[in-house]
Amino acid sequence: MNKQPTTVRTYLLRGAFLLSLAFVIVMPLALGQRHTPGAPAVCPNPWQEVALMPTDLYGPGCASDGTFVYCGGGYSFSSGNTLAVFNKYDPVADTWTPLPNMPRAAIMPTAVYYPTTNKIYIFGGEDAVSGTNYNITRIYDIASNTWTTGATMPDVRSFSAGGYSSSTGKIYIISGYNTGFVDSAQPNTWAYDPVANSWTDLTGSAPFPHPAGGMAFGGINGKLYIAGGRDAANTIINLNWEYDPVANVYTAKADEPGTYQNNVPGSGAALNALWVFGGGNPFIGSEAGATRAAFPWAFVKGAKNPTLPATDNSTRFYDPSTDTWGAFSNMNEVRSFPGGAAIGPMLVAAGGFNGATSVASTEAVTACFPTPTPPQCDTGAIQNEGFETGDFPPWVIDGTNAAPVVTDTLSHSGTFSALAGDNPEVGDFCAETSQEPLGDSSFYQQFTVPAGTSTLSFWHWDCTFDTITFDWQDAYITDSNGNILLTIFHQCLNTQAWVNQTVDMTPYAGQTVRIKFLVHQDGFNPPGDVTGMYVDDVQLTAPCGTPTPTPTPGRIHLTAKEHIVNGNEVVRLRWTGANSPRVDIRRDGVKIATVQNTGSYTDVLTVHGIYTYQVCEAHTMNCSNEVRVRFLP
Repeated sequence: MNKQPTTVRTYLLRGAFLLSLAFVIVMPLALGQRHTPGAPAVCPNPWQEVALMPTDLYGPGCASDGTFVYCGGGYSFSSGNTLAVFNKYDPVADTWTPLPNMPRAAIMPTAVYYPTTNKIYIFGGEDAVSGTNYNITRIYDIASNTWTTGATMPDVRSFSAGGYSSSTGKIYIISGYNTGFVDSAQPNTWAYDPVANSWTDLTGSAPFPHPAGGMAFGGINGKLYIAGGRDAANTIINLNWEYDPVANVYTAKADEPGTYQNNVPGSGAALNALWVFGGGNPFIGSEAGATRAAFPWAFVKGAKNPTLPATDNSTRFYDPSTDTWGAFSNMNEVRSFPGGAAIGPMLVAAGGFNGATSVASTEAVTACFPTPTPPQCDTGAIQNEGFETGDFPPWVIDGTNAAPVVTDTLSHSGTFSALAGDNPEVGDFCAETSQEPLGDSSFYQQFTVPAGTSTLSFWHWDCTFDTITFDWQDAYITDSNGNILLTIFHQCLNTQAWVNQTVDMTPYAGQTVRIKFLVHQDGFNPPGDVTGMYVDDVQLTAPCGTPTPTPTPGRIHLTAKEHIVNGNEVVRLRWTGANSPRVDIRRDGVKIATVQNTGSYTDVLTVHGIYTYQVCEAHTMNCSNEVRVRFLP
């Protein structure tokens, strides 16, 4: 094979923005929708792949008029250019239609639909090559299919949050960057009046409390919600703010859980909640001097970075009525910087960056509030599920190029995990050392699936310097002879984050099967563009049993595990025996959240100490045992 090594790595130090987070604000108004998907029979329901965009891109600005989704701009790996393209997605016909190009190509703009004028407004953005930020106000007239420009913004801006408030009749542009570096994060609160075509700077009276860029945001009942992003200190933040345009006040709300990739996701407002999907960390492994760039220059087409960004496919939602976060079904693909929009209850994720390149794929799902999942119990069918013995048995190694290892270099929980691929024999853990093996590295465990409903769950952490043409990471369900019954995934990704994968094993009830993990590498040296996959916490679970119809106080059983995740102190709570639809989470005797009774909750701490947790059926004193965790310096 003939793979050409890159010669563009020196461009990594350039301070250009390369990607844009696309958002849309969909107000809870009747906007003449042509199509509203019906409520799903089961919630959460899965994301579905829909029509491809006309070109691969990441960083468009997207908005919806309640009938279609409109996306403008972005950057494309296939063309190597910042784009001025403007496309319309029709969810009924499941088609994308190219429309007239925007007046100025850009990535990182903020797009908002204004119902009074029936126009799409796309603000600012920047040029991917030079990093130049813009203050342009682009206006697309849906009725005439034409572009004009409005009053220029008070300053150049990209990565901003924004949205329309029905309470004031104005559009708001909040925070963002004004250069190609995150340390330029600004505290701006700007109001734009589309009817008067004028700007009002409200920053003096209501500065954004924690300047950042790349936030998730949405407009709900006249207020704006802004969550996550990356601040001027180059830190991914989990803060969540409510902005009331009438009172001109920001109020801190429940933090976004720190277990997600809370930088540059897609987002949209639906069902009076903020929905957030995907996201990523474009700074992992960046060379010195580039870490404060809004996105490393090395992700321009043709360049190559030592490690690509952690990229996520998780979906989560914030409910302002309860001030709580919940989890939803994962997207089929990992995406950072996707275009995000909502058409009524339908969420749309368009394009994005998959950890290696820009994509043209689009996914959609009908949002709903998940029904609490019955508590799950470990069946014990899989042994040494977390590799905490420090060795493989009863797991079986059947591919030895390179031989898989049990290692303490990384773990999802506990101390150990299993690693397939890379070249650990020479100390190669996701690093180019010109010693890439040729062949398969794999291991499996055989077990019998019990009768009834069961679910296989495992966590994997993936890294690569290559593409799926040459290297791959696979997971399978096979029969006892090794014949593949189900390919769980076949990929070559560099997510560099723990991702949970679940598989419904009910169709295999009563059968003896294997769960197998495999990494293939092509031995291309130099540079030795290795591929690896860590695996941990492989479980086969089943419903714990029918709960007692009449709750009995003291029957809730709670366990807790403490972890360090991305430098954060994280406590994962699991419980069984609660019968109410929602439960209260208590820390040190104080209720910190009321959440759906899913059997699990994650709490992120910021201060060392000893903490005591308890779970109670919501608004009752029917509580679990107390559990204590310690995070000491």
